[in-house]
Amino acid sequence: MLINLYGGAQDANVRLEKSSVRIENTYIGMAKQRTVTITNRMNVIAHFRWSEFATAEAEDGQRARYGVKMEKYKLVGMKRLAA
Repeated sequence: MLINLYGGAQDANVRLEKSSVRIENTYIGMAKQRTVTITNRMNVIAHFRWSEFATAEAEDGQRARYGVKMEKYKLVGMKRLAA
């Protein structure tokens, strides 16, 4: 598995050590891990988080789509219970 990494910042000198990480095949009952170094060359604490999405807008869009799917799933379940 190859995971591409992207880091974004405004007015900050923060860098990722690598732009991608390769993880060997992992099967049920196994665990694999890799280390990614984030370098902060500023005198200010840099807060970060991991996300599957490159932008907050993309993440919000996926959450909205997922929420619609969950609402449909709940409605189907309620119809089955009522029958």
